[in-house]
Amino acid sequence: MDDRAFCTTIMDGSFRLIGVKVKRFKCSKCGGVFEGRAPFYDGCNNASPIVDLCLALASSNPYNRVESILMQCGIQVDKCTVRNYAMRFHDKAMKYAGIPVMDDAKIGVNILRILFGVDSVEELKRRYPGKYDGVIDEMYPRVKGGKKALVEERYAKRVSGERKAAPLS
Repeated sequence: MDDRAFCTTIMDGSFRLIGVKVKRFKCSKCGGVFEGRAPFYDGCNNASPIVDLCLALASSNPYNRVESILMQCGIQVDKCTVRNYAMRFHDKAMKYAGIPVMDDAKIGVNILRILFGVDSVEELKRRYPGKYDGVIDEMYPRVKGGKKALVEERYAKRVSGERKAAPLS
């Protein structure tokens, strides 16, 4: 068994490597050594869920922002690695899950297809009943006055001392 890095986490201000044990097999005919099933894409140092998360975030954020989002989640992946993943998997993602518009020009990627192998939220709910009941689609109608109620609630909490005011940037 070999240890491979699943990801690097940031805990208590230090980096910690999360490892995965991967079984290796030796072919009795050719003598070649092969790895068993593992959560890794070929040629990637991070596990496939981390790569998929990088790709999902990179679809709507610049690479340096993806790095900071992941750091806030406690995962360390530098912006150059995110860029390499995006460039490496661009064609594969577009072929596998591209969203055609007008003249079949693919302008987006269906993240649900990449991560779960489904085309819609409804299909995801059918495949995993009870697990993703709170999933919303990309677009949802705004509730008139909903934002005003939220602002008033936050103001009341600040005034009562329950919540501190947000720092100005």
